[in-house]
Amino acid sequence: DVIYAMTREHAFAIEHSIPAARGKIRLLDPTGADIRDPFTGPAEAFERCAKTIRRHIKEVIDSL
Repeated sequence: DVIYAMTREHAFAIEHSIPAARGKIRLLDPTGADIRDPFTGPAEAFERCAKTIRRHIKEVIDSL
C-alpha cells in the first residue's frame, strides 16, 4: 500500500503520527514538489490545484 501526500509537511505528519506508515508515504507530485492548498485563494487557484491533483493521480494510476 502507498499513502500519497500533497506536501512534504503532510508526509512528515503522517510518518510521525503513524510510524507503521514509514516507507509507504510518497508525494503525489513525482518531482517532490509540494501541491499547496489554495485555501482562501481565488477560484482559479482551486481549479489549478484540482487539475494538478487529477493529472498526478492519473499518472499514478497509469503507472500501476
